[in-house]
Amino acid sequence: MKAALIGLGSMGKNHYNAAQDSENVELVAAVDCDKNNLKNINCSAYTDVDEMLSKEDVDFVIVATPTSTHSKIAKKILCSGKHLFIEKPIAYNAIEAQEIVQLALENNCKGAVGHIERFNPAMQAVLPSLEGEEIIHCSASRVSPFPKRIADVGVKMDLGIHDMDLLNLIMQTQSGAVKSCRSVQNNTVHDQEDTSLYMIKYSNGATASILSSWMMPFQERMIKIIAKSCYYEIDLLNLKVNRFRHLENKSYVVEPMFVRREDALRKQLNSFANYIKTDKIGYLCSLQDGLTALHHITQGD
Repeated sequence: MKAALIGLGSMGKNHYNAAQDSENVELVAAVDCDKNNLKNINCSAYTDVDEMLSKEDVDFVIVATPTSTHSKIAKKILCSGKHLFIEKPIAYNAIEAQEIVQLALENNCKGAVGHIERFNPAMQAVLPSLEGEEIIHCSASRVSPFPKRIADVGVKMDLGIHDMDLLNLIMQTQSGAVKSCRSVQNNTVHDQEDTSLYMIKYSNGATASILSSWMMPFQERMIKIIAKSCYYEIDLLNLKVNRFRHLENKSYVVEPMFVRREDALRKQLNSFANYIKTDKIGYLCSLQDGLTALHHITQGD
């Protein structure tokens, strides 16, 4: 399946490498406004999106550009009839995201959003086990030192939206829509927020919290799930999952769950190629799911 890549920055280079390693995807073109980023690539190189779309016959396009450019580029791709894989967040705001979702429907194009944590090996290990669980509460924490690469979004859109999407995915197994979502935040060294805390209530009674911060001296990416029969501790950074299972005598046993070490980005890319072929979306984040996560992450303001 032939693909083009738009954006060869930090995340774009990761997509380039994943495509080079994929047996299901042939990367035939790349676009970047900086010619230096196009050096030493193993495909046709362009500095203009329109020129690439007019000259290349591709099945789908990967967009890995700054968030503020997503809407304009996505519209060009969808209007050209190409399937769209777009990095998270889907767009800068919910209005732009809704336009992308609508254009995909009008042009009969499949689309997905690059919420890569859905394919984190630790998350992949635990998702099948959650389908029969009655979930009471989920907490997510994603913290790190301040990143130099961020220019156009705050910590909510960079970090928090990952966990908003993951919690929505987890609660889909319970048919629990978000009933209320509130957040508090502050900005210490950044023009936009660099720490935020969300409190979420789902329609089935479950609750959740999301802590995101760029003000920590270390990295942490954790999901903790309180279910009726078990407690799950998911370390997304170190790829470890522990399940604490209740026993009849009110004690518990700790069960380390097997985590298959796989490249999450390559697996996500192959899943999108398979989605185009079979119409089976699997664990991919649909454009609508991407819109939902963006809506909730901004709704809490």
